[in-house]
Amino acid sequence: MYRNPTAIVTQIHNLYQEGYRHFLYIAKSPYTSTLNLTTADDESLYFASKSVLKNLKGGKTDIKIYPIFFDKYYVVKLGATTTSLYIQDTADLTNLFTDNSQKSVVFFNLFNGIKVGNDEERFYHGVVSYSTLLNTYDTVIDDQDIRQGLIYDQDNKLKQDILQYLTLFHFSRYEKQPTKSEKINLKLDPYETIIGDSSVAKHSLFSLGIKKIEFNSLGFLTEVRRHLFT
Repeated sequence: MYRNPTAIVTQIHNLYQEGYRHFLYIAKSPYTSTLNLTTADDESLYFASKSVLKNLKGGKTDIKIYPIFFDKYYVVKLGATTTSLYIQDTADLTNLFTDNSQKSVVFFNLFNGIKVGNDEERFYHGVVSYSTLLNTYDTVIDDQDIRQGLIYDQDNKLKQDILQYLTLFHFSRYEKQPTKSEKINLKLDPYETIIGDSSVAKHSLFSLGIKKIEFNSLGFLTEVRRHLFT
């Protein structure tokens, strides 16, 4: 599963046949609540390991995969600000997060104005932070592709397109319906139904009560579908 995820490989193959060549490959930051990815070895990257990305490319040199990690945290909003905003200047973000080994780079932050807490106490607002790894996927992904798509300055059209698609994805899953007095809020975590404890995959697991063995109903149905259509 962490070396050759056939379901994902099949999807990329199908999209490739339709003409797609650039793929944003987004995963939650592994094993940590922060973006400290600098000590992660290949096995600790799980679905974003070199072996997985190599299988996703399938030997096709024109496929460009951008490995992206995201995490969310909460900050105090000081003073007046807009309901939602984003920071995409890599130079500014580097001032917020510095990695001396030059492996982990934050390239995009999204701020959501929805508060956690009440007016009588200090309340917090969510931020989703996107980062990528450099000097990690040698022989599998050209670092130049990652820099070109995610890091280089704002005049880079490829980066502008990628960040626009990320922002639109957050907007497409907005927190609540807009009203006359309130604008649409960026969805803080648009991945909650597909990655993490609230995901479909997580809810598809059922305990069998035998030595902590779990039954994966989603995996079972996937196998049933595979046999029906082969």
